[in-house]
Amino acid sequence: MAKTSSTFRYFLLTTIIFLSIITFYIYKIYTSKPNIQKYTFVYVYPTMNLQQLADTLERKRIIAHKFAFHLLAKQMHLKNLKPGKYRITSNMTLPAIIRLFKNQQDEKVTINIHANIFYLDDFINAIDNKLMIQKEDIIRAIHEYPSIKDKEWLNYLFIKSYKVNWAIDANSILDSILNYYHKIWNSQRLQLLRKTTLTQKEAMILASIVQHESHIFSEQRKIAGVYLNRLKKQMPLQADPTLKYLHHKMDANRVYNSDKENNSPYNTYKFKGLPPTTLGAVSIQALDAVLNFESHNYLYFCAKPELNGYSNYSETFQQHLKYARQYQQKLNELNIK
Repeated sequence: MAKTSSTFRYFLLTTIIFLSIITFYIYKIYTSKPNIQKYTFVYVYPTMNLQQLADTLERKRIIAHKFAFHLLAKQMHLKNLKPGKYRITSNMTLPAIIRLFKNQQDEKVTINIHANIFYLDDFINAIDNKLMIQKEDIIRAIHEYPSIKDKEWLNYLFIKSYKVNWAIDANSILDSILNYYHKIWNSQRLQLLRKTTLTQKEAMILASIVQHESHIFSEQRKIAGVYLNRLKKQMPLQADPTLKYLHHKMDANRVYNSDKENNSPYNTYKFKGLPPTTLGAVSIQALDAVLNFESHNYLYFCAKPELNGYSNYSETFQQHLKYARQYQQKLNELNIK
């Protein structure tokens, strides 16, 4: 009887020790943290399964035991993986990592359509290398989009940041840009558009020119009025930003007579009317300046020699020449080429 009791106590003690070791081991696994610096990203592709995810996590030294990952993932009911970009931080435990994928808490990628996007290649490069899709996918989507083709996309670009899923397809990006375009063109702006006699496309193009003439809203309204007056009189716009755009010199401080010889439709010194596309992404401020243009009789304007974003305005060419000489003289004094 005493021997049986002693054997039972020994068995019980051994079992407790064994279970304690197992519990401690499991605790260490479940509370272990990634062997990384601060954070790293894990990319989940559309075809990726749990085994492939576990392999990736192990390879990136985020987890040390794939068996424990699979066991806990099953307990936490992690089944379907949402494609995307996931940020793993150095203080995350195994349950926290699994919860990240279970709750589909992927990190959004920012696509910036900024003021320095002038050409179609700039637009493509703003998307390239930030998402799962390749550059060729973006080009193909632009070329094959059902209603808008190639360079015409420039006429739909507003300056804006888009937060998107890393695994988004190229067509969905274009859809988002087009949806935002239609959102900006609400009923109020469409009503203002009628007063300008412009189409939406023409208003976008004129806004892109205006925004490169001045950053000041009141000046943009006044400059828009000048260009609208010239369009009504069928005068060439003679807009310097279109020449800069034509010669890929958007940061140039001045234009020269030699710049005016090109036979491109962007040469508004040689050809009447608006160029075929915007001069890049358009700001909402510039569009609103066009839609709320200042009504006046000015046909000419020239930047003030103070170079402060303001201009001198003229009704006659003779007065304009006077202001232009003052401006050119100031550029020469400052040795601005």
